[in-house]
Amino acid sequence: VGGPNRAVVDREAQVGPSVRIAGPALVESGVLVEDGANIQQYCVLKKNARILSGAVLDRSVIMERAVVGKDCTVIKSVIGQSAVLQGNVTVKGSIIGAGCVIGDRVEVLEGSRIWPNMRIGADAKVNGTLIAPVEKGFYFYTEFGQYTGLMATSLDDFIDALEKAPIES
Repeated sequence: VGGPNRAVVDREAQVGPSVRIAGPALVESGVLVEDGANIQQYCVLKKNARILSGAVLDRSVIMERAVVGKDCTVIKSVIGQSAVLQGNVTVKGSIIGAGCVIGDRVEVLEGSRIWPNMRIGADAKVNGTLIAPVEKGFYFYTEFGQYTGLMATSLDDFIDALEKAPIES
């Protein structure tokens, strides 16, 4: 397994010859890291993640099937499953939800949270929490067509609703 500062790279990961990976780090199977990417310490790249050229990652987790585009910078952040960061995106100290698409040149400021499946257009600056609109919220039902009256449009709402929702829902 190696020492505590070693980068562990699965043999089925594809890592470009000039890629630098500082340990401790973990790169799982199916991950693609293009030439020119820089993976700093304390990074975890989950299965089938894609890190494109020029990307810099530091102290971050990139979940399954997520894509970090060309020239992106991700520091002390979590990028959710199947999320896509397009080109030249900066994410610092934030959480990007699963399935999000973050446009070119977007800056996600420290402490921001983006609800899953959100789309952020090019050149935006995100500061704070972006939640799903009501039509994209999570609704609790006990049976088909029997709405409990509980819904969630943020993670905090979801946790509160779980505490109140009938076990059948």
